[in-house]
Amino acid sequence: MPITQISDVIENDNCIGCGACAFAAPQSFDIGFNDAGHYVAIDNDNSKDASLSEICPMSGEGQNETEISESIYYDLRHDTRIGHYKSTLAGHVAVSDYRANGSSGGLISWLAAEFLKQDMVDIVVHVKPSEREMEGDALFEFGTSNIENDIKSGAKSRYYPVTMMNVLPMIATTNKRFAIIGLPCFIKSIRLLQFAGLIPSDRIAYTIGLVCGHLKSRYFADYLAWQKGRHPGTLEDFDFRYKIADRPASRYGFAFSSHNKTSQDLIVTPMANVKGGDWGEGQFKNPACEFCDDVLAECADVAVGDAWIPEYVNDYRGSNIVVTRNETIDEMIRKATQSGDLVMNEVTVAQVVESQSSGLRHRRQGLAHRLARRKSKGIWAPRKRVDPMIARNILRRWVYDLRSVIADRSSMAFADVIARGGTLADYDRQMAPYVRAHKILTRGASRFKALIRKLRPARTGAW
Repeated sequence: MPITQISDVIENDNCIGCGACAFAAPQSFDIGFNDAGHYVAIDNDNSKDASLSEICPMSGEGQNETEISESIYYDLRHDTRIGHYKSTLAGHVAVSDYRANGSSGGLISWLAAEFLKQDMVDIVVHVKPSEREMEGDALFEFGTSNIENDIKSGAKSRYYPVTMMNVLPMIATTNKRFAIIGLPCFIKSIRLLQFAGLIPSDRIAYTIGLVCGHLKSRYFADYLAWQKGRHPGTLEDFDFRYKIADRPASRYGFAFSSHNKTSQDLIVTPMANVKGGDWGEGQFKNPACEFCDDVLAECADVAVGDAWIPEYVNDYRGSNIVVTRNETIDEMIRKATQSGDLVMNEVTVAQVVESQSSGLRHRRQGLAHRLARRKSKGIWAPRKRVDPMIARNILRRWVYDLRSVIADRSSMAFADVIARGGTLADYDRQMAPYVRAHKILTRGASRFKALIRKLRPARTGAW
């Protein structure tokens, strides 16, 4: 099998825009937005340096997540769904305003602030509102913080494309201790850069991984705001995770400033009340996310996400699901729980899996199906930890196929509407057949699953 080139990754919509290749070979690559509103590598000289594919988290050429994790957390227990783990926990921060200002339980910002307070790191690298110079610039970017208040400015989830290209040179050349907060693919990228010797091994003190559904294009925020009267390209701020009292935590909203002539009122809208808010449907999804199998940030020292399980989801203030892999971080959490700064409880691996069951199914069974589809068409696909296999359930097969179509078409359709001065209705009209079909198919798949559950106790043998 020929060695994958970065050009294979780019040309087959598998680039996530992390910036590793542009950092390693700045003479050959840049990072920029493509027409669909995703960050991607731009190959300036048709580079054929095969070694670059080994630092690309999406190429399938370098070490995979299991191999990376095993080399770091070899003495911990391992589960194929969540990776290595020391502890599996759920809960929230009980001090200050971390929980109120966070997407869920506030643990990520609390951990980052504690790293600084306890002199465990010098600088935290995380996603923050960008310093925009003109209208239309990216809303968010990777930045640095070295005080608690700056950490809080980076709280909450950003369903928006980012790249590490602007911070990687500083991390590599500044003799400081860093903590990095990022998506699973970005943490994997950091690990591969460390293994390649491009970032000193002792430069990264701790990594915090975000449990991930998928990454969105820059048009996702525009689409949501447009439905509330704000024209694309005019946003100056956006809160993707606005907590709404007396609703389950999973029924959050989004918010942005109105910037009327006389006021700057906050416009808050439940995500369930607009189109595009169904995460499974996948409008504006980065196509590269369809070929990722890491949900629980398996290369990170601690993975933190939403506790979407019955015991926690009904509290609108939010709770975190946590997988620790680092002794020091695990001990920090336990001591803070004893002191009352945190409210954390042990949960089972099964509960962690339950909290991310949809994402895991889509990234494992769904990924196997998508790999098989590409293989049957002779299209390049990365090597993954699951083997190509067409989904056996025909309804599920159609769901996976349709989600890929929605991911591919939504961002480009939106960009086209904007470019020709179209309306919101023009975009919705283009996507309506796919969205309608997805609702019908997922409803059917759910009913079929419920039927199987009813029948299973009466049957014997393997299912």
